[in-house]
Amino acid sequence: MTRVPFEDWIVGGKTEPKIKRLLFADDSNSGEIRRLKRALSDVIANELTTTQKNCIELYYYDGYALDEIAEKNGTSRQAVCACKKRAERRISRIMKYAVKYAVQEV
Repeated sequence: MTRVPFEDWIVGGKTEPKIKRLLFADDSNSGEIRRLKRALSDVIANELTTTQKNCIELYYYDGYALDEIAEKNGTSRQAVCACKKRAERRISRIMKYAVKYAVQEV
């Protein structure tokens, strides 16, 4: 496996969603990945609104499609999509800050 630069887990790469990439990364040999996963979990738990947290958990952790989340919450697909995008932008913004300071500590 090629080594991916520490910052690229959040701020780089366009081929797959960065959150999904980090959530399912193999962290058995990497303290960096474990720290990023822990930071991501903290951001999701503490920095998102209840609605955003619910949307992210259903989409990424439970594997629901946007239509299924909309039906489950009694909202439109567009509302779920907008909520997910706002949550992802917030996560990305906070994680960029966390990565910047984590890199300085290493």
